[in-house]
Amino acid sequence: GIDISSSVTGGGWNTPAIAPGSYQRVRLEVTPLLNVGLNEIGSVLTKCVSANNPTKRDAVRAKTSATLTYVVDSWIYAGEHSAGYGVINTSGAGQTGELTADPSTTAVFTICVENRGNAPDRFTITGPAAGPGWQVKYKAFGADITSMVTGAGWTTGTESPGSFSGLSLEVTPIRTTTVGSATSILVMATSVADATRKDAVKAVTTCGAFSRPDALVHNGATYIGGDIYNTTGADQSHAHAVQTNTKASYYMRFYNDGNTADTLRVTGRGGNSGWRVAYFDTTDSDAGVEITSSVTGTGWTTSPVAPDAYRRIRLEVTPLSGRPPGASLSVLVTAASMADWPRADAVKAVTTCVLTRRPDGLIHNGTTFVGDGIFNMDGAGQAPSMLKIPSPTK
Repeated sequence: GIDISSSVTGGGWNTPAIAPGSYQRVRLEVTPLLNVGLNEIGSVLTKCVSANNPTKRDAVRAKTSATLTYVVDSWIYAGEHSAGYGVINTSGAGQTGELTADPSTTAVFTICVENRGNAPDRFTITGPAAGPGWQVKYKAFGADITSMVTGAGWTTGTESPGSFSGLSLEVTPIRTTTVGSATSILVMATSVADATRKDAVKAVTTCGAFSRPDALVHNGATYIGGDIYNTTGADQSHAHAVQTNTKASYYMRFYNDGNTADTLRVTGRGGNSGWRVAYFDTTDSDAGVEITSSVTGTGWTTSPVAPDAYRRIRLEVTPLSGRPPGASLSVLVTAASMADWPRADAVKAVTTCVLTRRPDGLIHNGTTFVGDGIFNMDGAGQAPSMLKIPSPTK
């Protein structure tokens, strides 16, 4: 049939001419809305008036009572944006929240489940566990309900018509998750009173680009400082105690803990009149290439470092002659991301000068003393090439 509602409820709908003994049929449809209470009656009075004689009229009344109805309606908040209120389906279409999160950073969605029926009801919430590269947690009132939601389901308390329960969904890409990858979490709410009544929302989280240098230093047994991030060297430091003119060597690695290739800038202090400080790039060889002027200047810049790869350097610190016992030098070496400046990490090398007892024999070559600072037991490098002794006088 043709919808004539606007005419009937407005100025009236006129039938065509009806012959004596004939009739015009009209269908009235009455639907109780979701906020109509149980057994509440809706009454519709429909009047019919003769166009030729308005005093001739008649009326019929239709009464509709709302039967027991269970309806669940879920919606989702992604930040300040919500979706899904009044939309009921099990696919999440039209009720999807989307957020972007960096690795190890949590995207938080809030899910609300309302009783849109006309009788008290409870709702069972189910959702998937985390897939590879992601962490997923479900919480309600501060309590972790993940094992229940991803298992048989977590059931809300009893909600009266028009009231709702809430829970949060926390989605976190792990450190190695690929930039641009996404995970979709479909959370289903099912009426306990009528399991055919369901509604679902969907949470989509995309992994953003992330830069994170990670500096490590070898402590003589292993590299320390992995997954520790600070620019003070706290909990990622190593110390050596050496005699004067003896170098202490420190081996350092600078990892890219981000999820996209990054260039790192390494900086550190230089030496002074009492200490010699030198840096070597040992990524490709143990001997290395000296990079001291770069590190102690504007910084030594690496080539692009792939995720989970690293560059390696050796730091050499030498206390020079005249350093007293107990004197120390602290060298903080920092690696900063060029993609996300000033995100950085640092390791520290502390060198202490210990008591040094060392005889140094020198010999005069006729012009000056030679052998200063040369220590051996065979005289190599500390003997004149020729020493003339005059003949004794008779």
